[in-house]
Amino acid sequence: MEVHPKGTRARVLLASVFGPYAQDDEFGSRRAINPMELYHNQVTRAQGAFSLRMFHRSWGIMMIQENISAPCTVLDFPTRADFARELTTNAYDIVGISSIIVNIGKVREMCRLVRKLSPHSVIVVGGHVAAVSAIESVIDADYVMRGEGIFDTGDELFDVMSRMEASLKVQNFFIMDQNFLLHRERAMQLLRRMKQAGKSWGIAVFASANAISKYTAHELVELGVSWVWMGLESLGSRYSKLQGTDTQRLTRELREHGIRVQGSTIIGLEHHTPENIAEEIENAIAHRTDFHQFMLYTPVPGTPLFKEMSEQGRMLEGIDLADIHGQYKFNFQHAAISRDDSKRFLDWAFRRDFEENGPSLYRMCRTLLQGWQRYKDYPDARVRERFARETVKLRTAYTAALWAMEKQFRGLSESVSRDIRALRHDVVKEFGSARIAAIVGGPLLLWTSRREEKRLQGGQTYEPPMFIERRNWGGASA
Repeated sequence: MEVHPKGTRARVLLASVFGPYAQDDEFGSRRAINPMELYHNQVTRAQGAFSLRMFHRSWGIMMIQENISAPCTVLDFPTRADFARELTTNAYDIVGISSIIVNIGKVREMCRLVRKLSPHSVIVVGGHVAAVSAIESVIDADYVMRGEGIFDTGDELFDVMSRMEASLKVQNFFIMDQNFLLHRERAMQLLRRMKQAGKSWGIAVFASANAISKYTAHELVELGVSWVWMGLESLGSRYSKLQGTDTQRLTRELREHGIRVQGSTIIGLEHHTPENIAEEIENAIAHRTDFHQFMLYTPVPGTPLFKEMSEQGRMLEGIDLADIHGQYKFNFQHAAISRDDSKRFLDWAFRRDFEENGPSLYRMCRTLLQGWQRYKDYPDARVRERFARETVKLRTAYTAALWAMEKQFRGLSESVSRDIRALRHDVVKEFGSARIAAIVGGPLLLWTSRREEKRLQGGQTYEPPMFIERRNWGGASA
């Protein structure tokens, strides 16, 4: 491993790519589809005013900053001008840039700016963008970092989570492991430590259906699993994650135990055709997950699928890397579905899920209520405490939202509107004070949701605020 000559005295700037993100520009941003806004882009984008609008922080560079002793600045969601100003204001020895593949054009421009404004700086690029083949010939960086870190044991994970709880005052965690529950020994070791310390943490995880099935519902609940992101690949696909698992039954059982489920369905698998795709989508929607991600089958640089498609000569030429996020059109030649039809089927899947199952916020409220009713008297105090904490918004803001959703949905689906009304009555029956929230907040939220619909139809987009955080800075100039 090469060490900078200044060692821990080297000044480090860690940055995400610059914005704005939700507008067309020369660096690859797209107004219609903003991959930086994960939920609205990939999950709730057809839900209008009820879509989740949030930007996730760049956790990778934040974690690096917390684990180095050198003076370090994190610049998250800067504008191009912000990034340039930071380079000229402070003499950085190392500049690290983190990005996903679709933003490679912005990485290239940031490297150019560093060479121009801070030529002595060493440039390090990492993140998903590092998977692009021969990226060193596309961007002017000194180092491209590939790979990721892992926690081998539940003890290690518990210690990290405990430190985060103490320093950040948080009790909910998203564990970024592609199949966390697959390693049962690690998960159960974490559970033992949580019980010993009386931790009522809530945990969101990625997990396959087969891995989830290795646990009882009570084990998952006691572990604090409150949110599961689970693949619902077609039963006719060549993947084996779902073999022997009834995912509709599993989804129903998880929700009955208060565990919110985010399903993930791939559109455009090799066996999909215009004749069977509607049936595939309807099967996915029938899972009635709290949230549902639909993604196009997409060969991404650095993956075996991309290599296979390239060798078969099926990769389409002239497709900008900024458009291969799986939410626009195919970037390869499908045997039966055209590139334009891929977008049509994808958009239809999002609309059907919304029309049939209602807003994700409504579905989540149902799951929260079911979890509370099942576990409010559970013997383990940690579990009771977590469900009490998770239902605070259900008793207040969410009940008001249910009132607004019920009225808003009457014109789209009377049956869904009735279901929302029935749930609201159940919430009020369980939490008497929720009635006041519905009466006071409901009409206000209905008005603001209708105003938001008009704004969205008029082209309103959202951008995240910039975050600038310095650590070990001492007397360094800001």
